[in-house]
Amino acid sequence: MIAALTCLRLIGEQFPKAFSVKFGRSDFEFVKDAFEKWYELVKDKLPAKYRDAILDEANIEFALFEERILKRPDQKS
Repeated sequence: MIAALTCLRLIGEQFPKAFSVKFGRSDFEFVKDAFEKWYELVKDKLPAKYRDAILDEANIEFALFEERILKRPDQKS
């Protein structure tokens, strides 16, 4: 999910007008919620040395997506 969100962010940064029509705040919230549910289910099965890094990287990507895509003046929710 995070890799796909990263790809969407990069596409959105390159092609903001085309992207804003296809992926808005509700889509973002759906992905974020799905990741959080997935993480809660599998975190104890993840190797301890990667567990925090996975969550940290996901949170960084969520913040970047929100800042660079969802909070743009030309973005509609």
